[in-house]
Amino acid sequence: MNPSMFLTWFLGISLALLNNYFLSTWLIIKILLVVIMSGFHMYCAKIKNDFEGNNNKKEESFFRIINEIPTILFILIVLLVVFKPFD
Repeated sequence: MNPSMFLTWFLGISLALLNNYFLSTWLIIKILLVVIMSGFHMYCAKIKNDFEGNNNKKEESFFRIINEIPTILFILIVLLVVFKPFD
Protein backbone atom coordinates (compact mmCIF):
# COMPACT_ATOMS: atom_id res chain seq x y z
CA MET A 1 0.00 0.00 0.00
CA ASN A 2 2.79 2.47 0.78
CA PRO A 3 4.29 2.49 -2.76
CA SER A 4 0.82 3.16 -4.18
CA MET A 5 0.27 6.01 -1.74
CA PHE A 6 3.60 7.64 -2.62
CA LEU A 7 2.97 7.22 -6.35
CA THR A 8 -0.49 8.74 -5.98
CA TRP A 9 0.93 11.74 -4.11
CA PHE A 10 3.65 12.24 -6.74
CA LEU A 11 1.31 11.95 -9.72
CA GLY A 12 -1.39 14.09 -8.10
CA ILE A 13 1.00 16.93 -7.32
CA SER A 14 2.55 16.65 -10.80
CA LEU A 15 -0.87 16.84 -12.44
CA ALA A 16 -1.85 19.86 -10.34
CA LEU A 17 1.38 21.64 -11.28
CA LEU A 18 1.00 20.86 -14.99
CA ASN A 19 -2.57 22.18 -15.05
CA ASN A 20 -1.88 25.17 -12.79
CA TYR A 21 -4.59 24.15 -10.29
CA PHE A 22 -2.73 25.04 -7.09
CA LEU A 23 -4.65 28.27 -6.55
CA SER A 24 -8.02 26.50 -6.70
CA THR A 25 -9.99 26.26 -3.47
CA TRP A 26 -11.38 22.85 -4.39
CA LEU A 27 -7.86 21.47 -4.79
CA ILE A 28 -6.72 22.81 -1.43
CA ILE A 29 -9.72 21.13 0.23
CA LYS A 30 -9.03 17.94 -1.72
CA ILE A 31 -5.39 17.93 -0.63
CA LEU A 32 -6.51 18.39 2.98
CA LEU A 33 -8.82 15.38 2.65
CA VAL A 34 -6.02 13.33 1.08
CA VAL A 35 -3.70 14.29 3.96
CA ILE A 36 -6.37 13.04 6.38
CA MET A 37 -6.64 9.83 4.33
CA SER A 38 -2.86 9.38 4.44
CA GLY A 39 -2.88 9.90 8.20
CA PHE A 40 -5.64 7.32 8.53
CA HIS A 41 -3.54 4.94 6.42
CA MET A 42 -0.65 5.33 8.87
CA TYR A 43 -3.00 4.83 11.83
CA CYS A 44 -4.26 1.60 10.26
CA ALA A 45 -0.64 0.43 9.92
CA LYS A 46 -0.23 1.02 13.68
CA ILE A 47 -3.40 -0.96 14.39
CA LYS A 48 -2.10 -3.79 12.19
CA ASN A 49 1.14 -3.84 14.18
CA ASP A 50 -0.88 -3.98 17.41
CA PHE A 51 -2.72 -7.03 16.07
CA GLU A 52 0.54 -8.69 15.07
CA GLY A 53 2.01 -8.06 18.52
CA ASN A 54 -1.21 -9.30 20.18
CA ASN A 55 -1.65 -5.84 21.78
CA ASN A 56 -5.11 -4.99 20.43
CA LYS A 57 -7.29 -3.37 23.09
CA LYS A 58 -10.04 -2.07 20.81
CA GLU A 59 -13.59 -3.38 20.68
CA GLU A 60 -15.26 -4.74 17.55
CA SER A 61 -17.59 -1.71 17.42
CA PHE A 62 -14.57 0.60 17.11
CA PHE A 63 -13.45 -1.19 13.95
CA ARG A 64 -16.96 -1.14 12.52
CA ILE A 65 -17.06 2.64 12.92
CA ILE A 66 -13.59 3.45 11.58
CA ASN A 67 -14.26 1.18 8.61
CA GLU A 68 -16.54 3.93 7.26
CA ILE A 69 -13.93 6.71 7.39
CA PRO A 70 -12.18 5.88 4.09
CA THR A 71 -15.51 5.53 2.29
CA ILE A 72 -16.65 8.98 3.42
CA LEU A 73 -13.30 10.50 2.49
CA PHE A 74 -13.32 8.83 -0.95
CA ILE A 75 -16.82 10.13 -1.68
CA LEU A 76 -15.90 13.69 -0.67
CA ILE A 77 -12.65 13.60 -2.68
CA VAL A 78 -14.35 12.31 -5.83
CA LEU A 79 -17.19 14.84 -5.52
CA LEU A 80 -14.65 17.67 -5.23
CA VAL A 81 -12.80 16.51 -8.33
CA VAL A 82 -15.90 15.93 -10.46
CA PHE A 83 -17.87 19.04 -9.57
CA LYS A 84 -15.07 21.50 -8.58
CA PRO A 85 -17.58 23.48 -6.49
CA PHE A 86 -15.29 26.38 -5.53
CA ASP A 87 -13.70 26.93 -8.94
